Amino acid sequence: MRKAVFGGAAGAALLLAASAALAQTWEITPDEERVVYTTIYQNRSTVGAAPAREIDVRVGATIPADVELYDVPATVTYAPARQYRYVLDGNRVVFVEPRSRRVVRVIGP
Repeated sequence: MRKAVFGGAAGAALLLAASAALAQTWEITPDEERVVYTTIYQNRSTVGAAPAREIDVRVGATIPADVELYDVPATVTYAPARQYRYVLDGNRVVFVEPRSRRVVRVIGP
């Protein structure tokens, strides 16, 4: 029985480490991040409002299925950002891996 518990705990730790590693591999300079944020946030009127309820937007968290995700606009010139979707959370842009709906990066002013 202890092996099963340990295996589950080890698996969970590995999954969390993989999520953190994914977020860390998206290297972006502060200037690039500012341009990405500004480009998306200035065009916020073209997407729906932020979710009416609070959502967990920490890196590695899962965005609920009923929260609409938006395509990153083609005007965002930082190509790695375009493989993700995003949702607005107040004045923050939350980048989400579309298949798993896991948060990979949160940027704000």
